[in-house]
Amino acid sequence: MVSALVVSIVVVAPLLSFLGYCRSLEASSSPVELSEHARRAMGIEDGITSADEFDRLQALTQFCPTRGNDATPLEAVRTYYHALNVL
Repeated sequence: MVSALVVSIVVVAPLLSFLGYCRSLEASSSPVELSEHARRAMGIEDGITSADEFDRLQALTQFCPTRGNDATPLEAVRTYYHALNVL
């Protein structure tokens, strides 16, 4: 019984931490607006992006030069997005 509790804590705690990290990344980047050029490249006319456009936005980031430690948060959000799609 105790071992099952310990295993569940060991599995659930990192998962909850990862979810909190990804949600904080989303919250910190939500006020950032895409440039007019990026919106035209993605075909966005009203300025509001939906979850369906995530793959196009991700492809657009492949053309951008990396700025130091940006790869880890992008990979975390990519993993979070794909996990939500599976669920």
